[in-house]
Amino acid sequence: MITNPDVLVTVDSGVASVNVNRAYLVAEVRDYDVGRTTEDHPHLWTDENGRRCTREYFTGDSDESIAARTGKDLKRFASDLEERVEVKARVSLCSRDDGMHVLQIDDVDFYFNANGTGYDGWGRTVNP
Repeated sequence: MITNPDVLVTVDSGVASVNVNRAYLVAEVRDYDVGRTTEDHPHLWTDENGRRCTREYFTGDSDESIAARTGKDLKRFASDLEERVEVKARVSLCSRDDGMHVLQIDDVDFYFNANGTGYDGWGRTVNP
């Protein structure tokens, strides 16, 4: 029995195409064959091991970008912190899927990958 996959990746003549067959599922595709890729390519990225690649995100049918969907959850969380715990919280959203959303709680910044892949770390402004 053949089942329908959630994500179908097809590589033909060195070109990959991605079809996401389920709503709200996110697929990340990294292409390390970047020998002829220019430095101004919009998806050029350096991975966690220092290797250059192009990176793109694909999602199933949805009117919102991945960044917008993950940003909604952070905004709701910040609102709950202020209303229910009485903690000062502010969200700065990134519109790019490969960017970072910032949740600021009591002047400490917490960074979240806008593509929904999770928490990246924190930082605090150091006064000179």
